[in-house]
Amino acid sequence: MSGFSLDQVHVAGPRGPRLDHISLTVSPGEHVMVVGPNGAGKSTLLGVVRGHVVPERGRATLSGQDPRSGSAKERAAKLAWLPQQPRMEEGLSALEVVAAARFRFGEPRRVAQQHAEAALHELGAGSLKHRPMNALSGGEAQRVRLASMRAQEAQIWLLDEPTNHLDPSLRFELVDTLTRIGKSGVSLVWVTHDLTLIPTFSVPHLTVVGMDEGRMEFALPSSSPELPSRIGALFGVRLETAPSELGPRWFVTRGER
Repeated sequence: MSGFSLDQVHVAGPRGPRLDHISLTVSPGEHVMVVGPNGAGKSTLLGVVRGHVVPERGRATLSGQDPRSGSAKERAAKLAWLPQQPRMEEGLSALEVVAAARFRFGEPRRVAQQHAEAALHELGAGSLKHRPMNALSGGEAQRVRLASMRAQEAQIWLLDEPTNHLDPSLRFELVDTLTRIGKSGVSLVWVTHDLTLIPTFSVPHLTVVGMDEGRMEFALPSSSPELPSRIGALFGVRLETAPSELGPRWFVTRGER
């Protein structure tokens, strides 16, 4: 099983550190949500885990090895990645895109498409399989990309703002989907600015990491009573808690930074 660890990782930037001696360990079955203002270092943190950003100091490991080690197929078994602005897969159908995520298995095309179809159905996108990606809405395309990650069968998913550009109902649907994936044993590391979604992401062993100016300001369990105030201070807002039939929910009001 795959996990990752950052030990005093430091990444320099033009106006100060992009990451300032960050330490974080995620074991198999654990989950992390990363929050913080723009420029806090959240995407850089994901880049280090992926091996696309090399720290000047400190050490990053993925399954006990350098994230850049091994073949592309070996890395694909450990890690799946959803960028904040995915490329448009022009000319390909949803089924072809998801089947391509199975490249590491070296299986016949027919078998890859069978797995791809199953993943699309699981993610509620089975009816989209023959549609070209550039004809899909933002929410439809995001479901297909999540199906690609499911078909890849990686042990860790890195998600950079996956709810961007989705309307509110689709955001909640995506959280429900990721909650289900997280409970299946996949470790999720999710960067988000959508603070109100945090209490709806009810997976076990969830840690919320707050970052600002490359520093880790806190790492708290999602059940921590101080979490709303710490996140509010990070963004200069107030997070109020309201009861609901599904448990406490947050709403954001103006505060002082």
